[in-house]
Amino acid sequence: MIKPVDLETVYTIRHHAMYPNESRDFVQVNGDDSAQHLGFYLGDSCVSVLSIFEDNDFVQIRKFATLPEYQNKGYGTTLIQHVLVSESRPIVLNARLEKVPFYERLGFIPTDTTFTRHGLSYTVMTFNPNQHNF
Repeated sequence: MIKPVDLETVYTIRHHAMYPNESRDFVQVNGDDSAQHLGFYLGDSCVSVLSIFEDNDFVQIRKFATLPEYQNKGYGTTLIQHVLVSESRPIVLNARLEKVPFYERLGFIPTDTTFTRHGLSYTVMTFNPNQHNF
């Protein structure tokens, strides 16, 4: 089941899945208080989260994370697909380079924009919902 999730749960999953060797504060980003946070639940347990930051012309998915023991089971894919089918504006995200093929399978297109942050390399990817039929 996909539903809104509280920030405490978001931070816990981000920390465990993305940056387990950093402090818990490291996973907080500017705008979290006003972003929409969605989670994929198995029963009462949230196993995957993502955050949606809104702009007038597009939305940005940030900090998509699935607990390690639940990865590669389709839960995160289902969560992202939920956003893809419910959003009419273009969607942007920053993908770790090793995750680009995953996002390409979902219909995201890599741009020429790449950058490095905290020792990790990223590429900006876009998805135009008007070019996909689900």
